[in-house]
Amino acid sequence: MGELVYINGDLIPKEDAKVSVFDHGFLYGDGLFETMRTYQKEVFRLEHHLQRLFLSLEYLKFPIPFSFVSLKEAIYKTIEANQLEDAYIRLNVTRGEGATVPDPTTCTSPNLIIITREYVPYSPALYQKGYKGKVVHVRPSPHTPSVTMKTLNFLNHIIAKMEAKESGFNEAIMVNTDGFVTEGTVSNIFMLKGDLLCTPAKEVGLLPGITRQAILEIADARELKTKESKITLNELLEADEAFLTNSLIEIMPLVEVDGLPIGKGTPGPLTQELMSCYKKLVKTELKL
Repeated sequence: MGELVYINGDLIPKEDAKVSVFDHGFLYGDGLFETMRTYQKEVFRLEHHLQRLFLSLEYLKFPIPFSFVSLKEAIYKTIEANQLEDAYIRLNVTRGEGATVPDPTTCTSPNLIIITREYVPYSPALYQKGYKGKVVHVRPSPHTPSVTMKTLNFLNHIIAKMEAKESGFNEAIMVNTDGFVTEGTVSNIFMLKGDLLCTPAKEVGLLPGITRQAILEIADARELKTKESKITLNELLEADEAFLTNSLIEIMPLVEVDGLPIGKGTPGPLTQELMSCYKKLVKTELKL
């Protein structure tokens, strides 16, 4: 059986999965998405992902023709139809078809699209080696509302990723217009200095990731000192260790920025401890 894509209630072979070229998600990036991961058919923190999605839909004044419950059912229906155990899930909501002007009032109804594919794990050697980051020229503004949402208008992040990859780095490190570290292109950033675990505060302009929140909860349960703060690039470079987080990579050591080592230039002991703790949290919450 070929891959099936969920579109507005129907499961469609991927080669036939299409939306209108007049969809404002295509024309203007007017839409939202969530990236999730399943472990043995169970989506980790699905409710957290959907809560974030619905908050953004309300902010953007999307008509919402589906409920929280029906969306969960659609996700699991798509996973089951594609016979997946460990899966990558891409959930998309677009504004829908409208006039060729950036006016959302011309759109008829949103499109709901769910793509599921087999999750391909990152190489264990990559976790042992760690990521190298590059500070890029893209400078997000903390005053732009969309920086806190997972929107289809992803061009700034793509430009940042291109710059990093073309220079031989794994991930881009973005610094905002005020000079504070924000995030990677698809990841949140953590750093350890002494006994204090820090991550950039939401007010610097970033997407507060689901994995980011899980790490803060793990740290709190282990009575580690944590702080969401405004972090300068120099402070990141002077950290004892650092790591990146998202739903797919979980926790990835960040060992170098712009050719300069973070700490000893190898995955730090707390990073490795938290990597193990995160995997235990997944198993506990999903009852695996």
